[in-house]
Amino acid sequence: MVLAGVAGFLLPDAFKPLAPSVPFLLGIIMFCMGLTLTPPDFASVAKRPWAVVLGIVAHYVIMPGAGWLIAVALNLEPQLAVGLILVGCAPSARPPT
Repeated sequence: MVLAGVAGFLLPDAFKPLAPSVPFLLGIIMFCMGLTLTPPDFASVAKRPWAVVLGIVAHYVIMPGAGWLIAVALNLEPQLAVGLILVGCAPSARPPT
């Protein structure tokens, strides 16, 4: 992953033809992550819905808000600030056990 990131940074023109397929590939990745859910995962949500509510609040309020605060504190350009806030909006996933 690191090598791919460095290659994309150093040779952006080489990767531009792949840009139209990025949404499709992200969809495949998210679908595959959803396939790892099991019935006990849904049961744990039913047992502790407050944890899900807290996660949603963190995802849509706390994390983007922290990105915005960091962008303001560092006096970032608008393009970088938007990128940082969007990264704050990006969900994380746990690896399957």
